Amino acid sequence: MFKQEFQGGTHVELFTAQGSNPAAAWRLTSPHIVKRYEKRVKSNVFLVEGGTQARMILPRDEGKTLHLLQPNLLLQVCLHAERNFSIECSVLDAEGSRRRLIFSTAQREPKVSNLHARLPLDRCPREQWMNLCLDLASFTSSCFGVAFRTLDVVSIAPCCRLRRVFTMQRAPMDTTESRLNGGEPIPRKCVFNIEAQAVTLVLTWQKLSQLAQLQRDVASLNVNPAAVRKRSDKKAVPGTKLPAPPQTSRVHRPRPMLYTRHAQTAGPFVASSAGASSRVSPSFAASTDRGSCSALGEGEVVRQGFGEGADVLLLQSVGHGGWPSDVRSALRSTTANSSSSS
Repeated sequence: MFKQEFQGGTHVELFTAQGSNPAAAWRLTSPHIVKRYEKRVKSNVFLVEGGTQARMILPRDEGKTLHLLQPNLLLQVCLHAERNFSIECSVLDAEGSRRRLIFSTAQREPKVSNLHARLPLDRCPREQWMNLCLDLASFTSSCFGVAFRTLDVVSIAPCCRLRRVFTMQRAPMDTTESRLNGGEPIPRKCVFNIEAQAVTLVLTWQKLSQLAQLQRDVASLNVNPAAVRKRSDKKAVPGTKLPAPPQTSRVHRPRPMLYTRHAQTAGPFVASSAGASSRVSPSFAASTDRGSCSALGEGEVVRQGFGEGADVLLLQSVGHGGWPSDVRSALRSTTANSSSSS
């Protein structure tokens, strides 16, 4: 479709909601995909809704391919507050094999097979306009071990509001990160107005793999808020004798507490209690590569300032024996590394 067209400019536009028939080149599989005016961005957008089979597919004809050479796919999109959203990209690699990259907000961690990869979009903000950039070269090389050649098919599934779709040779600057790195500016004709308060989110394989590791570390704590609530809801009946606690020779250690907050909003920390049998592994305590270990009130900070978009502190009361010896040694090594780096 674009094979004979010039692709050496700043971008190649695949979709815009402006004009009398903006989706002429796309195949729409649901009557619920309609155009409407969005006051917030002061332009027309496409409302992509419908059932599980609703899609916006480019190109319209199944036998054709896009043959897009620029590896960064950008969508100017606003996701629904609760419903899921997904986009599927069919790419051709350097060996001539067709691969599928499926990005979805319903996916929690990357899953890769020989011919397709399912990748999470749970970092995407909800009900906020954004330039969502997918680095297809990064995902193709990391998931399948071969270089990216062309983007051939794009399929967008509900639920979202869509303003533009285009490709760029270089990724733009990610405005959601605390440290802003250099990047290609968004083409002038594609820039949002100031009232939209749009952000730019650039997703690469490295960022998603770091987030997946963070989620596995948190899951290893066996946090079970429902069990904690169930225990706290039990009330003593007047006139009854409470059972004595079971006798045990094991040394009691307080449960670790996990405190999380979003790094961008810098809001208050949200606490959640780990399970009674939780243990903090030395690898979890010593795996930080930035931030510092320091005292905070009656607890100790094991890990802070890691991951993309979140600060996580793991605290444990120093009473009743304090940290296990293996974790304490990991804390010492982490603190020494942080002091030497600073």
